[in-house]
Amino acid sequence: MLRRMTRAPGHGTGDSSAARGKVLHAGLLGSLVAVPVALLFMPPSSGEMANAWRPYVETCIENFGAGRCMFESNFPVDKGACSYPVLFNAFKRLAHGAR
Repeated sequence: MLRRMTRAPGHGTGDSSAARGKVLHAGLLGSLVAVPVALLFMPPSSGEMANAWRPYVETCIENFGAGRCMFESNFPVDKGACSYPVLFNAFKRLAHGAR
């Protein structure tokens, strides 16, 4: 019997990608499972993007000051990773409260 996964194991639990990979591998070992690959590569939300970039952006702002930092993008080339509104909202989240 072929089972179809509708969500990646560990999705939304806060587990690291390595931990999710181990769960995925253990759960699929010896099973007949079809995995829609698109579920593994869902575009990030603006909050997820901001959280991933936060350590780098905050370090730059702390060292150079908000007045000497600016955001840039490579749109429309970056369109494959996320939409422009998601990218712009990630920038706004990162810049909120910066001085």
